[in-house]
Amino acid sequence: MDKITDKVYLGDCFAADDEEKLKKNNIKRVYSCCGSLSRKYEDKSIKQKIIEINDTPEENIIKYFKDAIKFIDESDKVFVHCFAGVSRSATLVIAYFMWKNKKPYKEVFDFVNKYRSIGPNMGFRKQLLIFEEKLKEAKYNLDEIDLNSVEWPPKGGIPYDFMFI
Repeated sequence: MDKITDKVYLGDCFAADDEEKLKKNNIKRVYSCCGSLSRKYEDKSIKQKIIEINDTPEENIIKYFKDAIKFIDESDKVFVHCFAGVSRSATLVIAYFMWKNKKPYKEVFDFVNKYRSIGPNMGFRKQLLIFEEKLKEAKYNLDEIDLNSVEWPPKGGIPYDFMFI
């Protein structure tokens, strides 16, 4: 479990299993992207959101951005995790900081990567770039952004021209 800011922690499912560490860090909210592998907490003071999503470029993660952003934003301290804490959860944390700090994908990626080595898959990176454009168009007003209209994966297939973004 790595502290990104005083509010946001990012990690893997093994850290999510460490209920004592969550308590020690006063974390009362957990956003889990492991689906059926997500731990269910006995301590009911921990509020948890579980989403079913695979770590594949074809997976539509952008549809979860608004929900994740609101969950994180409403939290005093939140732990966001997936299986390895590198791709799915990192993508949602990046989306949150892009919105919150009104910063572009690359700048937020570098910021988060300073605290935890991350590597969203290529499809997630492309969706973060789409989100960046939608944020700019809506002047960072989350309520003005329609992410349900984003077709993922695209009909023509996933463009791989951004592999090294």
